[in-house]
Amino acid sequence: MLPLTACGKPSPGTQVAKGPGLLTDQCTKGAFAIHAPFGSRQPLYASHSRLDTAKILPDEEELQLEQTLKELEQRTDWRMRVLTRFGPKAGPTENEVKAAWAPDDRTVIIIVDPSSPNILDFNTGQAVEQLLRRTFFVELQSRYGNKFFVRDEGEDAAILGTVGALSECLQRPGGCAVVPGIPTDQYTLTLITSLVGGVVFGYSLRLEPSGPVRRKWVWSLLFAPLWGSLFINFGIGPIVSRTSDPWPVVGNAAGFVAAAALVQFSPLFAKSAVEGPLWKKK
Repeated sequence: MLPLTACGKPSPGTQVAKGPGLLTDQCTKGAFAIHAPFGSRQPLYASHSRLDTAKILPDEEELQLEQTLKELEQRTDWRMRVLTRFGPKAGPTENEVKAAWAPDDRTVIIIVDPSSPNILDFNTGQAVEQLLRRTFFVELQSRYGNKFFVRDEGEDAAILGTVGALSECLQRPGGCAVVPGIPTDQYTLTLITSLVGGVVFGYSLRLEPSGPVRRKWVWSLLFAPLWGSLFINFGIGPIVSRTSDPWPVVGNAAGFVAAAALVQFSPLFAKSAVEGPLWKKK
């Protein structure tokens, strides 16, 4: 790591690389020479919103990301910065980042480290923390930073997905309680719980009156805490809180109804297995 003084000038005895884009007047121009992977050097400009020392983003995506972050800052005054590094000791130090980007209460810095089990980390200002709670960042980190997502989609997709989710939530009045969007594995889980809820509901409709229960439909009410929780809390709730798309809700509702009808009317369920008395008379 290149040692810097507080204003960004190299310490005495340190050789500074010169060339296009790397300025010798570090304090006045806001450019800081830092070590990138494999010993190369990159300037960290105060005017830049990203620094890709880990070389994750293709040039076109990097320029697109820079434009997106600048537009967000100009439109909303929220400042988002992206820093990639390979290893905790690579890239700029904390002091260098503070000197170049001057993070304030409305700043969030996304730190991407491909060498970590979860590649995402965040440095947030106070205003950001008040708008987006810690649980939001934990879910964001779990969704886009886990090794399975990175393996299937790529590190660049993790960065762009994280930036997109943060950008959307920073612009919402009141922020977001959860990360927008439903990934495939999460939707699959909601569909399974909806189907199980439908099975429980269909089973309750087959039960005959017995003991204190004088009407068949009463059984469905007694089982409501179970099938209702499976269908509404775990099947519908996670969807409507993350997306306005109606089709996942329609799909889960159809699955619930189909499962309930299958159990209620299918001859596969023996009549004696569900219609025997639950309370035996003494």
